[in-house]
Amino acid sequence: MKLASSHVRMALALVALCGLGMFATFLAKGADALGIPTSVWPTLLVALLVGTVVLPVLTLVTKFANPAKITPAIIFALGLFASAIFIDDRFDVFPARILCIINSVLCMAGAVVVLFNALDSKSPREEKAARRFD
Repeated sequence: MKLASSHVRMALALVALCGLGMFATFLAKGADALGIPTSVWPTLLVALLVGTVVLPVLTLVTKFANPAKITPAIIFALGLFASAIFIDDRFDVFPARILCIINSVLCMAGAVVVLFNALDSKSPREEKAARRFD
């Protein structure tokens, strides 16, 4: 089965949906209920929003969802790093913990699959240029 851009877009949509659910849950709970200092709380929420919602949606709607390129793998890796911040006992809120684990697994699998697909689908022109310098 060949990886198509619709597969990448579907995975990015799921990452954005999980990230939005985590963001809504943490926003509803607040910093005081989770025991997080209020000076750090906006930074954590912006990191979550940018890494798991904004970047996947921007990649989803633009031409960067091409599985032959490395860009979606980088976006999945950034989503993984943004989700991994919230795998901590302080952020153990019911739907957010499950969404965080699902998002992390989905981002890791998406990054690995897209990365290997991008490395496997070299164009003949790139191979010819690489052989010229051997």
